[in-house]
Amino acid sequence: MPDMSITSVALVTPLYFAAESNLGGGERYPLNLAKALVGASPSDVKVRIVSFGPEYSRHSFTDRLEMTVLPVVADNGTPLDNISAEICSCLDEVDLVHVHQAFTRSGQVAILVAKFLGATLCATDHGARTNNLDKFTDYLQLVDLFVFYSNFAATMIKSQRPRTIIPGGVDTSWFTRPVVPRERTHVLFVGRLLPHKGVDRLIEAVPANLPLVVCGRPTNSEFSKHLVAIARGRNVEFVYDASDEDIRALYQSAIVTVLPSVHVDTWHNVYLYPELMGLTALESMACGTPAVVSQAGALPEFVEDGRTGYVFDSFAELGLICERIAHTPSMAEDMGREAALVVEERYSLPVVGEALWRSYCELQP
Repeated sequence: MPDMSITSVALVTPLYFAAESNLGGGERYPLNLAKALVGASPSDVKVRIVSFGPEYSRHSFTDRLEMTVLPVVADNGTPLDNISAEICSCLDEVDLVHVHQAFTRSGQVAILVAKFLGATLCATDHGARTNNLDKFTDYLQLVDLFVFYSNFAATMIKSQRPRTIIPGGVDTSWFTRPVVPRERTHVLFVGRLLPHKGVDRLIEAVPANLPLVVCGRPTNSEFSKHLVAIARGRNVEFVYDASDEDIRALYQSAIVTVLPSVHVDTWHNVYLYPELMGLTALESMACGTPAVVSQAGALPEFVEDGRTGYVFDSFAELGLICERIAHTPSMAEDMGREAALVVEERYSLPVVGEALWRSYCELQP
């Protein structure tokens, strides 16, 4: 093992996992990585999440993990482009900087600052893009290591810089199977309510005799109105403000959790990279509920068809799968048990933290 000279790590993300910023996989993932690093690294290593907001704040999760929110210097039209004049002082003397969202102004500024300050630099892309700077400059050549969380995600960046794939990042200390088995009452979707998530087609595909719970924040008002309209007369419940406790309970009592993402939405918009991992599918599996996913993006990489869930080819097939599992309770229990074991063995924070820390250390001279 190389000399582990890293004593401080900063994960820079334009938005962070909190109600006042954003709640989604793109924000939960850096937080999970930070927790994983604390568990895998030596006791003298400090880990910090650096993000942006209307005013400066600081929060300590543990004595080794904290979050610093830097004041945004200007409104650039999208929070993914948040930058702060205090980013240099915040990253000064940090040994390794791991930038999230490499194709946003927030990520690009963090990449430049980290290299200017002499830090080792890693980057992870989450699929957001607010400009095409990479088409005109070689700033990605500054990255020492790209960290991807799926094989599909790795196809997004063509740079020849070193890369590694570390799938997963699920907090299995929180997302767990229920101590006492619960009645499975509903088909479940958890995620942002956006057109490429395919929720409208899910609503239409679920058999009328099965309750469907759609859990997510209505970040696109037009699409949210569309969902409410097509749900009229159907057994659909919308949950817009679920806590982590609520989400865990929904996972644990679901028949299946469905990620029905699409490459082409109802309005014929095309999405080349609709899903880079599908964190909610893995969270559901950790809770002992099988995941049923579309062929979109990386989703099929994480579900073993017929063992931990199903991968469907059409929405007609999706409806049949949901009905079959609902009418055969032992299927959900057996597949859910296997799914929880797979997540613990392959995608849990201890597994991801060890792999990530090892990758960091191998970058050191």
